[in-house]
Amino acid sequence: MSSDFKVCIDSLRADPKSSFADDFNGAKSLASGVASGPETCEESFSEPPVRISPIKSENDDFANFISLTASLINQFGN
Repeated sequence: MSSDFKVCIDSLRADPKSSFADDFNGAKSLASGVASGPETCEESFSEPPVRISPIKSENDDFANFISLTASLINQFGN
């Protein structure tokens, strides 16, 4: 897990409501920080020993959620 991803997830877990309240730039930064997490996770399954990802569906769902979140943040931040 990348350190940026871990920092963002830890921040969201600590206080998810205040992470986004009235701070579009902060929310955008958090969304950007976790955006590469699902892809990085999936790539790890293609490295030796190569195996099938048991959480591909969850990673895809999370990637879509982050994409939607970032899109909404961009709309409200303009």
